[in-house]
Amino acid sequence: MKQTKIIIITIVLFAFALMVKAQKLTLNDVLDKIEQNNPRLQSFQNKITAANELVNGAGAWMPPMASVELNGLANKSLNPGELYRYSYSQTFPNTAKTKAERNYLSSFADISNHESNYTKVGLFSLAKENFYNIYIAQKKISYLNDNIKIIKIMIGLAEKQMAITNGDLSSVYRLKAKLAANESMIIHEEYALKSYYTVINFLMNEDVNNSIDLDTNNLLKNYNGYSILYQLDTIESWRNDLKKINSEIHNMKLNQNLMSLQRKPIFSVSGAVSEMTDGGLKMGSIMGSMTIPSFKYSARMYQSQVRAMDFTIAGMEQEKQDNINMAKQAIAAYQIELESEQKEVDYYQKQVIPNFKKSLDVGLLAYGQNTSDMNMILLSWDDLQQAQLEYLTHLDTYLKMQTAYEREMQIR
Repeated sequence: MKQTKIIIITIVLFAFALMVKAQKLTLNDVLDKIEQNNPRLQSFQNKITAANELVNGAGAWMPPMASVELNGLANKSLNPGELYRYSYSQTFPNTAKTKAERNYLSSFADISNHESNYTKVGLFSLAKENFYNIYIAQKKISYLNDNIKIIKIMIGLAEKQMAITNGDLSSVYRLKAKLAANESMIIHEEYALKSYYTVINFLMNEDVNNSIDLDTNNLLKNYNGYSILYQLDTIESWRNDLKKINSEIHNMKLNQNLMSLQRKPIFSVSGAVSEMTDGGLKMGSIMGSMTIPSFKYSARMYQSQVRAMDFTIAGMEQEKQDNINMAKQAIAAYQIELESEQKEVDYYQKQVIPNFKKSLDVGLLAYGQNTSDMNMILLSWDDLQQAQLEYLTHLDTYLKMQTAYEREMQIR
């Protein structure tokens, strides 16, 4: 009895493990897991935290300097008392420089944030490509398996006809060759599927051998007539790569402002006390000092750096405009290609494949009534499979265009 319970518990645990292992994930589930677990995206959070820590340290005072001096140790001709000197100095931070430094350092967090969002868009696109590749491969395997069933029926009919009428043996060999070719294509697609699953697991930071079951329903989206005029006019406000460039330009301007403040002086104060060890002479002094960075020989350094940053900023603005132009051109081109491929997909799905299927069905019926030959049926079978594969090619192209369009439009 006890052994039976152990066996039952083992079976239940094993079944539960299989259920956990075989997850059914939609595309949104995969993207959520990437956003939560991908180490590359997580690394940006550390960069943002590091930038914020630098801001916290900005404006800290320089450490004070204290010193002790003892004179007269080696001079025996002096009075018995030696001279002690204690001194202390402190440099004060410039308020304007401190504020500028804080602003400059805080801008690095914005850059990392926009870079993280742009990287996320790229990772999402890679996940979509492999998700859609799985969908296409599964449909291809399904078509090939269906056609294998048909070809096996055709082989049976041809062999039966040969036994009755001593028919064409070459047709049987052609059919068997087609059967083997389809089986070979299925093997190829099954290995391709493994590589696609590996990429998705890698992006989700899962074990690459993790078994996942994907929900591939409702993957095609219709962007026909999707208005992009307003989006293109405000493209800088939602494209993360452009927002990153704007943040980098802002960062450079803040650095330029910080560098220009080198013209402001730095103030410090120091004090000293001197006394003899025998209780004799005792003196004290205090001194203030400031730097004079406006002198030509010292101002040349920061002035040249400020001018150099003007050219750097101008170059970054030109780079941003080039990216805007390329993005607008790509978006417009992808929208045209999507519309074209969608019509091709619909045409094959609703017209081409159904008619080739009817042609094959009629041929098989005619062959059964001895009014057609196997070569004509095989031609119809070839036409049907070729149409199915061309349909998948158009479908694959549509999904790739859809992925590229969503990447350019920053659509999840």
